[in-house]
Amino acid sequence: MMRNAKRFIALSSASLFMALPLVVPAEENGQWIPNLSINYRDLSYSAGLTDVSAKMISAGAGLTLTHGQLYLNTAFETDISANSDNVGLEFGRDDMALSIGYRLSDTISTFAGYKYGRTQIDLSNNPAGVAVKLTGRGPFIGAGAGWPVAPYGVLFFSAAYANLDARYNESSGKATGTSLSLGWRGRINEHWDYKLVLVRHDYYHQDFTDLTIDINEDILSINAGLSYQF
Repeated sequence: MMRNAKRFIALSSASLFMALPLVVPAEENGQWIPNLSINYRDLSYSAGLTDVSAKMISAGAGLTLTHGQLYLNTAFETDISANSDNVGLEFGRDDMALSIGYRLSDTISTFAGYKYGRTQIDLSNNPAGVAVKLTGRGPFIGAGAGWPVAPYGVLFFSAAYANLDARYNESSGKATGTSLSLGWRGRINEHWDYKLVLVRHDYYHQDFTDLTIDINEDILSINAGLSYQF
């Protein structure tokens, strides 16, 4: 049976990144696992009669510390290129997350953490000012499961929910978000693993102090990454 078969832990990694699972060992003495990823993101933004979108390439990095059934995970992702489907607009997106998780069994784990995400939409013909800066920050919870497909790898799934404080330029509000991920993780050699993950994030922003409209954000991501186990 493959080495990964009994060591699945579903981690959060903010694409909210709220839940990008990894396969990591349950080491009693602890283990550090750095990871890198390259990601394709399709972002849709709607507010009232405004409906715009962009396609982005982003880079991600993270670090996981495991100890027994527990793990601590940090993650960061930022765009490196973006092409808007709407003439005259330039998009940017950043995400960060910190989470702690617990492995309930060989295949199921739960996690909770804190995330920050920011979408920026600029008018390309107005470099002096930002058209939109939408941020959300707050806690999230989730769970994940993985199923070994010996000897090839692990198929995994996770779901998470976030309750965020939102800000649209100078106006404050509230937001809720969900994240669903489906992925595959395989072993390259004794130290290197690879992963392929499809992630769907949905954010609903409302109750702004100076706005009468609600804002929806949908982000569909395809992530390819590598992690190293010392």
